[in-house]
Amino acid sequence: MNPLWPHQERGLSQLESLIMQGGRDITIAAPTGAGKSRMMADATKFTRLCVGFYCVRRTHTENIRDALEQYGYT
Repeated sequence: MNPLWPHQERGLSQLESLIMQGGRDITIAAPTGAGKSRMMADATKFTRLCVGFYCVRRTHTENIRDALEQYGYT
């Protein structure tokens, strides 16, 4: 797996900090191609929480599913 980009590292660090402070219902938003699927996959490693995603189109859901399978999540 490729290393994280700097913005992904910052986002995951901020996410972990929010969780440690008791944050709930946290949303991560980023432009297309920013690597949100990778961030979601990596977030499951330290959160030990369920990670969910919502898409308005079936093709988006399928793309995220395929990306998560690529990262070893089924």
